[in-house]
Amino acid sequence: MPVPILYTDDPATTYDLIFVDGLHTFEQTYRDVLHALRHSHPGTVIAIDDTIPCDVLSASRSLGDCVGMRFSLTGVADSSWHGDTYRVIPLLTAFNNDLRLITLIDAGNPWTLIRPSLAQRPGAVRDQERLPAPSIHRSAQSALAGASSTPLR
Repeated sequence: MPVPILYTDDPATTYDLIFVDGLHTFEQTYRDVLHALRHSHPGTVIAIDDTIPCDVLSASRSLGDCVGMRFSLTGVADSSWHGDTYRVIPLLTAFNNDLRLITLIDAGNPWTLIRPSLAQRPGAVRDQERLPAPSIHRSAQSALAGASSTPLR
């Protein structure tokens, strides 16, 4: 279920820990993170699931395409799938200097943890609401194109 349905619209309501699954899509993950940031405080931790694909096939936007291609190429019926959630990390890094990000990689699904800066001024998260939808924002597309050269903080 997308985050906006789960959260209150009261900006005074904040959370200490917010988990974003993002439905394996960049667009939904980005919307969920922006909404989560509206309900965060400087100590909030936002955890995003599936931020590093296990292989190029798991980065497919479609589970069916991922499983089908993997089976046709390897003969293995493996349903490991992360979608294109990974694309949100360079976008957040490029446009949100007040966020600290760290990606945790283990034997399971990689997660990226986000924490607003402790020096964040009140209302700073509200500024992000003015950023246009990523599908039409040219600067965001440029940032995603150079994702391999964008370091995580």
